[in-house]
Amino acid sequence: HVMGVVGIGQDITGRLAQEQEYSRLIDTANAPIFGVDSSGNVTIWNKCAANISGYPSTDTLGHNLVNEFIMEDFRESVQDVLDKALRGQETANFQLPLVTSNGTRVEILLNATTRKDVDGRIIGVVGIGQNITARIAQEQEYSRLIDTANAPIFGVDIDGNVNVWNKNASAVVGFTAEETFGRPFVQDFITDDFSASVQDVLDKALRGEETANFQLPLMTKGRSRVEILLNATSRKDAEGRVIGVVGIGQDITARIAQEQEYSRLIDTANAPIFGVNRDGLVTVWNKCAANISGYSSEDTMGQHLVNEFITEDFRSSVQEVLSKALRGEEDSNFAFPLVTKDGRRLEILLNATSRRDVEGHIIGVVGIGQDITARIAQEEEYSRLIDTANAPIFGVDVDGKVNVWNQHASDVVGFTAEQTFGRPFVREFITEDFRASVQDVLDKALRGEETANFQLPLVTAHGTRVEILLNATSRKDAEGRVIGVVGIGQDITARIAQEQEYSRLIDTANAPIFGVDRDGLVTVWNKCAANISGYSSDDTMGHHLVNEFITEDFRQSVQEVLDKALRGEEDSNFAFPLVTKNGHRLEILLNATSRRDVDGHIIGVVGIRQDITARIAQEQEYARVIETANAPIFGVDLDGKVTVWNKCAADVTSFTSAEVMGQHLVQQFISEDFRASVQEVLDLALKGEVTANFEFPIITKTGAKIQILLNATPRRDEYGHVMGVVGIGQDITGRLAQEQEYSRLIDTANAPIFGVDQVGKVTVCLEILLNATSRRDVDGHIIGVVGIGQDITARIAQEQEYARVIETANAPIFGVDLDGKVTVWNKCAADVTSFSSGEVMGQHLVQQFISKEYRKSVQEVLDLALKGEETANFEFPIITKTGAKIQILLNATPRRDEFGHVMGVVGIGQDITGRLAQEQEYSRLIDTANAPIFGVDQVGKVTVWNKCAANISGYSSEETMGHHLVNEFITEDFRSSVQEVLDKALRGEEDSNFAFPLITKEGRRLEILLNATSRRDVDGHIIGVVGIGQNITARIAQEQEYSRLIDTANAPIFGVDINGHVNVWNKCAQALTGYQVKDVLGQNLVEKFVTSDYKYSVQTVLENAVQGNETANFEFPLIHKDGTHGVQILLNATCRRDHEGRPVGMVGIGQDITDAQRSKEAEMRQREAEAATAAQATISAHVYHEIRNVVGSVLALAERASEAVDLALEESSGESIKKLPAEVRFLTEHQRLVCAHAVNTLNDMLDVSRMENGTYKPSAVVIDLGALCHQAAKLQGPRLKNDVQLHLDCPSEAELVVLSDPALLLQYLTNLLSNAAKFTDSGHVMVTCHSTESTPPLDGWVEVVIGVADTGPGIKPAEQERVLQAFTTGNAVPCEDIGKTVRSTGIGLRLANLIAQILGDAGTENGKDKDDMESWDPLDTMKGRNKKRQAHIKESKHSIQITSPLPDRLTAQMPGGGGPGTYLTIKANMQVATKEHIQNTESESMDSSKLGPECRVDLEPSGLLRVLVTDDQRTMRQMVSMLFQKFCQDYPAMKVEITTALSGEEACRLVAQGHTFHIITMDETLSAGYCKSVKETQATARREAETLDTVGSVEELGMGPPPCVVKLLVDSNRLQTTKRRTDFFRDEINNHEVLDGDGTMDGHKAMKLILDAYKAAGRTDAPIIFNLTGNVMEMDRERYSNNGSSGVLAKPTKLADMTEMLQSQLQNFLAKGVLETDESGYLATPDRNFAFARFEVSDPELMAQKFEPSSGPGRPLTANSPEAAGAIAALMTAGAADGEEAEISRGFDSEHMSEK
Repeated sequence: HVMGVVGIGQDITGRLAQEQEYSRLIDTANAPIFGVDSSGNVTIWNKCAANISGYPSTDTLGHNLVNEFIMEDFRESVQDVLDKALRGQETANFQLPLVTSNGTRVEILLNATTRKDVDGRIIGVVGIGQNITARIAQEQEYSRLIDTANAPIFGVDIDGNVNVWNKNASAVVGFTAEETFGRPFVQDFITDDFSASVQDVLDKALRGEETANFQLPLMTKGRSRVEILLNATSRKDAEGRVIGVVGIGQDITARIAQEQEYSRLIDTANAPIFGVNRDGLVTVWNKCAANISGYSSEDTMGQHLVNEFITEDFRSSVQEVLSKALRGEEDSNFAFPLVTKDGRRLEILLNATSRRDVEGHIIGVVGIGQDITARIAQEEEYSRLIDTANAPIFGVDVDGKVNVWNQHASDVVGFTAEQTFGRPFVREFITEDFRASVQDVLDKALRGEETANFQLPLVTAHGTRVEILLNATSRKDAEGRVIGVVGIGQDITARIAQEQEYSRLIDTANAPIFGVDRDGLVTVWNKCAANISGYSSDDTMGHHLVNEFITEDFRQSVQEVLDKALRGEEDSNFAFPLVTKNGHRLEILLNATSRRDVDGHIIGVVGIRQDITARIAQEQEYARVIETANAPIFGVDLDGKVTVWNKCAADVTSFTSAEVMGQHLVQQFISEDFRASVQEVLDLALKGEVTANFEFPIITKTGAKIQILLNATPRRDEYGHVMGVVGIGQDITGRLAQEQEYSRLIDTANAPIFGVDQVGKVTVCLEILLNATSRRDVDGHIIGVVGIGQDITARIAQEQEYARVIETANAPIFGVDLDGKVTVWNKCAADVTSFSSGEVMGQHLVQQFISKEYRKSVQEVLDLALKGEETANFEFPIITKTGAKIQILLNATPRRDEFGHVMGVVGIGQDITGRLAQEQEYSRLIDTANAPIFGVDQVGKVTVWNKCAANISGYSSEETMGHHLVNEFITEDFRSSVQEVLDKALRGEEDSNFAFPLITKEGRRLEILLNATSRRDVDGHIIGVVGIGQNITARIAQEQEYSRLIDTANAPIFGVDINGHVNVWNKCAQALTGYQVKDVLGQNLVEKFVTSDYKYSVQTVLENAVQGNETANFEFPLIHKDGTHGVQILLNATCRRDHEGRPVGMVGIGQDITDAQRSKEAEMRQREAEAATAAQATISAHVYHEIRNVVGSVLALAERASEAVDLALEESSGESIKKLPAEVRFLTEHQRLVCAHAVNTLNDMLDVSRMENGTYKPSAVVIDLGALCHQAAKLQGPRLKNDVQLHLDCPSEAELVVLSDPALLLQYLTNLLSNAAKFTDSGHVMVTCHSTESTPPLDGWVEVVIGVADTGPGIKPAEQERVLQAFTTGNAVPCEDIGKTVRSTGIGLRLANLIAQILGDAGTENGKDKDDMESWDPLDTMKGRNKKRQAHIKESKHSIQITSPLPDRLTAQMPGGGGPGTYLTIKANMQVATKEHIQNTESESMDSSKLGPECRVDLEPSGLLRVLVTDDQRTMRQMVSMLFQKFCQDYPAMKVEITTALSGEEACRLVAQGHTFHIITMDETLSAGYCKSVKETQATARREAETLDTVGSVEELGMGPPPCVVKLLVDSNRLQTTKRRTDFFRDEINNHEVLDGDGTMDGHKAMKLILDAYKAAGRTDAPIIFNLTGNVMEMDRERYSNNGSSGVLAKPTKLADMTEMLQSQLQNFLAKGVLETDESGYLATPDRNFAFARFEVSDPELMAQKFEPSSGPGRPLTANSPEAAGAIAALMTAGAADGEEAEISRGFDSEHMSEK
């Protein structure tokens, strides 16, 4: 009867651990692993597969892999791979896309392995994969980069057939990639004449010799020719073998066309141009050379220039010029004669220029000539240095050698001029630490960039150091070329020493120091403050500390600290945050100290700070560690109240920190039975005793108890005093429950044998074990039997139960005797083997039932057992009746008799066939996987090495097992990183997709992509690492090829991310710029490596590329590392995208065109120079023609006037005398017109020159365009013919107000109106002005169209370009025989066109960026453009637009009369003037005038005007006197008292002597020679007078020095004034006292001395000084203005020019105090002698009053202070020679200057 259950077990802990490890390995592997059964349904789906796909295993198991998780277009190919694997054909490295749960696509690289059961039958497929999505994206990016690059890229294989052809190549050439692939590149796409050279370049590249910047022509589909600049790069495989060539090109077709245009320009130039090669044979002979010489280019080409076309007497000198040019020594303005074909001799002025090839080698000479047969040349050079100046002045030449060293420099430094001349200034006189900076200043000045207030140290003769404050000025020759530098300095040695001591103390302090003034603005910011904040002192000075550099939440508290310090309450150790330049927050500990002036008044605050950022960060880190710790942490104070309660404590107890803070820990949260013990632990900790591993319960919010294992630690303050307790605990509730369960299970277990009680009644049979003994009598006879028995009922039952247990056990049990024969064979053994007990009993177990290969080992186990040694868990196979093998796990136990003797063996087994099959499948799966799998133990030695690992590496598993993986199979350079990955995995930190190299047996290198998974035992302890890899050698080779292609390309390639930071920088870019990869990666490309003038445009290109708008052939410079030069790059910018197509940056493929550009620029400059010289020749020819005509006309008219006078005198008839004035007037009037025409021509040419050379600087002021149009019409209206009507189609007043240059706009309109007046005989002339939206649209800007239309004869299209050139429409001179004619210089339209270009280009430049709209700085617009002006003028898009005939709109507005007409216009962007602009202009006007805004000022001269005329030509002094004479005739109420001076020195002396003047006219270039001649003339006259036999002294005869200054009075009486003027100038030179040295001072210096003297005397009534001179270039005007000039009048000047200037300057004079106003509205001089004008006043009576001038003399200049005395003394001694200065000084009485 069943009385219970007996279980017989096997200890399979180790085997189960093995199985679990395999299962866990698959499930936790860092590579996606999945499996399908034979139906394709998922049976395996590990965690990595779940993580990557988003599908957990519960969503995938049992689902069809292909139909549900593979993209539709890949299902067929994936199914094919699975089907093959199910047939036993495994597939490696198969790429498939997996659809994730959110619909994205993940790229998997898969090894599909057949899965088999224990019998070897295929039951499914297991796939081990790698997630290669990112790697695929990288490959696609490289491929996309090449295909979408904005540069043509193509490639050929080793046979020369095309295998790369990107989209840009298709766009440029017209052939698609499909049309080119496989075709021979050279044969099909290169022109015949270049086939050989291109093939040679490809052949070289296939040998590894790369070629850069090779130019070749590609034949397009349309049979046209495209010029490509090519870099040919070898293409290599993973082994480094050349497999083809990749060419990265640039389309330079347009650039080639530009070069051809220059060639055409030379040939058509209006100047003779010729060239010779190195042998002197003619190679260039342009049309102009052919025209003037009579020799065609065919006659001269190949002929010897000197021997055949130069006269014999000049051959030697011409040959010398050519030879020098062939050596690189160019010559200019060399004159020689050229023999024409008809034997005439032409004089040629030649510029000989070396002609160079692209590498700079001289290959010949080009000569640009001018026909100067009638040339007039005069050159002057001026040299002015002041040796006696009270400041050290020195100068250097272009080589830096001293050539100027004045007396003061000698005094300061101790070296005489002789000791310094010719010595290098920087090397010998500057301290070593300043040599570089001083050299930089000199170099800048030698480039024309002057430096002011530059501080440098000079070394004295005694070796001491003198600190000099220097102004470095460029020194130029007559041609404007810089020939050296002049430095004017101040000795500031003492002052610098004091400043440096204080500054050094603050600036070098090792703590950040800053200071603020009373307004909180930064005044001190030392180096330490700059270093920690990132803000330099320049960034902070003058900025508000609190508002700009303190975070908003601390501004109030910091401001309060500063305010307290400003009240004298200083603060220490105040902590606050400072925001750095890069946005980081620094924690600062501050001591704020009041800053006081010398009187003790608080003037600011100085803060000395400490940077405690690191300390704060450390504190925060501690707090963060406690808060986020994965263990409950709490703290209490000395009273046991909670002060710390971290997040884990809150999670465990459900009490938030807010609920527990301040509560008593023990009373509130500890169960009553533990309160005493917990309190005791806390008390011990408060005494400083630490308690570890104290266990107690804490009560949760729900009332549950949580068991805590506690470490209690004292908490101390900064002084070490205990201030509380911190407890770090562990929640061990779950662990305790587990332990209790284990204890309970162990105590109550019925294992390994267990039974159950019977149900029902038990029948008990008593079994007796009997000893029967014979019973005998006394005689020994047996008389009976005595039986002594034992009740063995229970024992027998026990034996029977054992037998029954063995027989019915669910495990196979068998036994053998000492001979190995079967004695036990239970029912389970019979079931498993199919042998019944009857069939086996007595049979030899080993021989009959064990397979041959296991007999020996099984017998050994039995023999051991027979010796008493048991064996556990021995595995062996037993053969069944059917011949199959059953795997048995056996425990072999000796069988003993009652005496303990071994009598056999009993084996208790387990059938583990199924489990073993599972293990073998896992093992086989790993071993046969199509991916390399290896494992290492904890010391890094190999424990797993599957077949795939063996196949790819060449090492068998036997060769690797037990060997160190890293040390023996990994390349040295990767050992550290691979070891780190393994170490991390051994710590439980698994790594995925780690790439590393594995060395094969043959020494090859394999690239492996590895997922490293921790290997654990049954207890979860890490016992090693298993790595599942993929062989990505081929893929890496492909990537490396792409990467190598980029890195080794012979073209510079760089890339940036979306923030503009460099992330690609190939070797060519490194070589070109000098910056290595480490220098540039992560740096901002534009900010760090692009020149400032290109930053905006490069940034725009990058931003456009990142947005997908790519740019081709963009040219810009990269900065070279050495800073000496830039690298010119021709760039194609291509958008870089990730695998999902999102832009992630930009890659630029460039060409280094630096050398090409230099050579081309040199060639362009040469050609530009040739073209400019040719153009100059045309202008010069016209000028010579004009001057000859003018001079000829003037001479002829003078001869005729003289002839008329002679005839009248000879005839002596009344009629002749009567006609004489009219005839002379006619001739002289026409003579005046001829001269005026010449002056206008020169002025116009000067304007053209200034604009073409870029020296004209436009202004930007408020202009009312409507008012301007009316002004132009008013000025030019009188010039129109009688039958012509003038119209205006323009805005009304104040309707359109803009910022622009009024002078340019007015000149533009007047020139167009003048042109219209000249050519329009009848009909209409109209001024038009309209505005529309700006192009491109910009807020606050409009596009203005302004022009002039006429109904003249029109301009034919063929003539429209020509009329905009100079000298195409002008008259030679005014025509005497034609009545009223409109005179023209022939430059008006050219000048108007240049104005149009300047205005149009300025609007375009300033309209680029909305950020620049605040104001227009024309100087910025002109920067960088001056050198390119001539080229720019030709290319400008803003030239005058000519429309002829008139458009219908204008024809309708001007009906009837005239011809087809012409409409000349210009479009320009202009900024609309805001209310602020207009108000500022009005306020400036009001401030300067001191008059009401509505006040009108009219010129109304009255009284006596005192004028000093300073000029070294008597004719000009007379001319100025005549101007003032005409002034008096126009305004009879005025008189003029004129004094003349021959030099600036004399003018200074007159002012110093007390003479007062209202106006001084000052010539600029005065002549010392003229003054010397006047002095000699005066001396000669005196000597002649002394020899005369007349009564009286020399003085009485007027031959001595004048006793007083002689003056000329001019008034409205023309006849009397003319007589006085004639008498005055007849003997005028005798009215001057000329001293030695007079005439050496320039006019602007004399002007400055005079004005400085008035300023030193505190006088505002200084005279008005005009520069009346011929030096009117822009630099001259600037110099005059800088020295105080009131304006410039160009010689010859007109009265209108003078009155206009006076009118324009009245408000300025009033503002300066030169003029004053009175109550009746007159603007008069302070001495009330003269009134210039009056303004309207409201009182009619006052308006009726006339100006009553004062008759008293002006207030003379007096020495009212030491400064004034010094200034007046300087006036008196200006220009005086040695000896005279002392003489003058002795006669100088500062107190009675007026009397003297």
